[in-house]
Amino acid sequence: MTREEIIAAIKSDTGVDITEVTTLCQNHIDRIQDKIASGLYYEKNIPKGHDFSFLIGYNQINTSASYTTGTVAVTNNSTTVTGTDTSWTSSHVGWIFKVGTEYYEVSAVVSATELTLKNAYIGDTASGSSYSLIKMHYSLPSDFKSVRWVKQLVTHDRIIPLSEFTMAEYLTDEFSYSGELSGYIISGNKKIRFFPCPTAVKRVYICYDKELASINSTGAESIIPSKWHMLFVFALSEVVWRRLDRPEKIVEAKAEYNEMMYQFVQEDKKIIRDRIDKMMDERIYFPKRKGIRFPSNYPVEFT
Repeated sequence: MTREEIIAAIKSDTGVDITEVTTLCQNHIDRIQDKIASGLYYEKNIPKGHDFSFLIGYNQINTSASYTTGTVAVTNNSTTVTGTDTSWTSSHVGWIFKVGTEYYEVSAVVSATELTLKNAYIGDTASGSSYSLIKMHYSLPSDFKSVRWVKQLVTHDRIIPLSEFTMAEYLTDEFSYSGELSGYIISGNKKIRFFPCPTAVKRVYICYDKELASINSTGAESIIPSKWHMLFVFALSEVVWRRLDRPEKIVEAKAEYNEMMYQFVQEDKKIIRDRIDKMMDERIYFPKRKGIRFPSNYPVEFT
C-alpha cells in the first residue's frame, strides 16, 4: 500500500473522511513505519520488540585488482602524472596512485596517458617508473543504514569492526591467513574502505541493517511486507481517534494492531529459524554456531 492507499483505507475503515485525516496521516506515517519495523507490540502491558529479517540485507563486494600497466613520469611539486603505454579511464578517479613508497589520491583523469593528483608529488622527478593504481572506496547499497558484520569469503571469519581495534591489536597481519583485509571504515556517503587496501580481487560479504525510506516524502510503498500493511491502518486510525477523543475506538485500534503485530512477529521468527536451520545443515565443514546469517547464495564448499 502506498501512502495514498493507506490514507484511503483509514478513511474507509474509520468512516471519517475529513481533510484533517490526510494531514494527520502524512505527519505520522513515517513514525508509524519506524514503530512497525521495531516489531513493537504490547503483551500484558510489557513492550516487546523484534529484529525483523526483511530489514537485514546482504551485499557482496568484489575488490579491484591494482592497475600497473605501463610506466609513469612524475615531477617534483607537480600534480600531473604522465603515462606511457597506459589506458587510464575516468573510473580511476578516487583511486590511490602509488609510486615508490608514496601514496596520492587521483583527483582527475585527463586522458589515457595523463592523470591529476589531489596533492603535489613530493618525491624526486623521474620517468619510466613503475607504479600502482589502487581502488580506495567501494559503494554500499543505497538502503544501507549500519553494518552488522563484514567478512571475506575464504575464511568464514568476520573482519574485526573498526570500533573494536586497539593499538595493541592493530596489526597488519591480524588476518594474514585469510587474505590482506583486517579492518574497514564506513563513511557517511555510504562508501566502505578496507585496510590494508586490497590490491587483488577479493570477495567480501557485508551484512547490514536497511534504511527505511520516508513514505510521506516519496509517496512510495514501504518495504514492510505488503501482507502486513494493515498495521499502518490500525496504528494511524489510533492517531485519528485520539485527535477526535474517542477512547473506545482507540482501544479497538490498538487491539487490532497488537493482534496483527503478534502474528507478524511469530511468522518472521519462523522464517529466521528455518533460515538458520538450513545454514547449519549446509555448514558441513565447520563447527555449527547458531545465530550466524549467511547470504542466500553463500557457497557451501571452498577451494
